[in-house]
Amino acid sequence: MAKSTSYFQTQVPFYIKVLENLIDNKDLDEKGGIDSAIFEAKEVAKGNKQVFSIGKEHYYFVTTLLTRYKDNLLDLEGNSFDEETYSGILEILK
Repeated sequence: MAKSTSYFQTQVPFYIKVLENLIDNKDLDEKGGIDSAIFEAKEVAKGNKQVFSIGKEHYYFVTTLLTRYKDNLLDLEGNSFDEETYSGILEILK
C-alpha cells in the first residue's frame, strides 16, 4: 500500500504543473489529455460511465476529481474546459 500511495503522491506535482501551465497559457500540449480526463470524471460522476472503464493514463487524476471535486463535475458543461475549471481543480491538489 505504501508503494502505491508513494506513486500517487508523485502524480500531484505533475498535475499541478500542467494545470498552472494551462492557466498561464503556457505549454498547452497537455490540454487535450487534461480535458479528456476531466470529461471522463464528469461522465462517471453523472453515472454515464463506470469508474472501472477509466483509462490508466489519468486514473489518479480522474479518481481524485471524483472524490474531491464531484459536485463541481456535475455542473460542468461540454468537453473543453477553461481557466476557472483548472483553477478550482488546482486548489484541491495543493
